[in-house]
Amino acid sequence: RRAGVQRDAGRLAHHNGADYTCQPGSGVQAAVGGTVDGVEQDALWGTVVTVTDADGIAWRYCGLAQAAVAPGDPVARGDILGVLGEIASEAHAGPHLHLECVRQDAYLDPETCKP
Repeated sequence: RRAGVQRDAGRLAHHNGADYTCQPGSGVQAAVGGTVDGVEQDALWGTVVTVTDADGIAWRYCGLAQAAVAPGDPVARGDILGVLGEIASEAHAGPHLHLECVRQDAYLDPETCKP
């Protein structure tokens, strides 16, 4: 599922990221290099890891069962950030990684931010 306005449970809703179907327990790799700015627990998304890249874009990896990194850690593209959990939503049945890109409080499409 891509970023943008989409139909969710019969109504139009804005989707602030992209969803990638994955198996629970799969390693979640960093799409870009940068610095881990946060590892948080979220009631909806489980463990969320935020990596900020050299361009100031915050990459939020949502839906992890556990993190393998800590705030302040440097990461390179392809490094394992953690393992995927088992989140699901009405709009995306089954386990998936939800990836968001944020610059100056504006959501960007992760597909267009990839290097």
